[in-house]
Amino acid sequence: MSAELIDDPTAASCRPKSTKSAPSTSIRVSVTTRDSLARVAAAEGLSLTAYLEKQARRAERDLILADYRACAIEAYKDPEFIAEMREWDEMDDGIDFADRVAAR
Repeated sequence: MSAELIDDPTAASCRPKSTKSAPSTSIRVSVTTRDSLARVAAAEGLSLTAYLEKQARRAERDLILADYRACAIEAYKDPEFIAEMREWDEMDDGIDFADRVAAR
């Protein structure tokens, strides 16, 4: 496509004028992988792009949660942390975690 066609405001476009597209790039995968991903995306009623974006968000969330779990495991090995948690549990602040969970 020539630069004149890209810059021409009267040129026809495949995209609606009201939609701004995000910057994009290409990644190289095998045709088999692309077709497999496309089938899974279609089964979920998503475009391949939407499916990949969903999976990327899920992978990022999984990494964050794994990091949080690792930090929590380390925290519970720390005697100072355990002592502070006991202090919080012994406070007479009127907040009972068990009551909040049961109310849901």
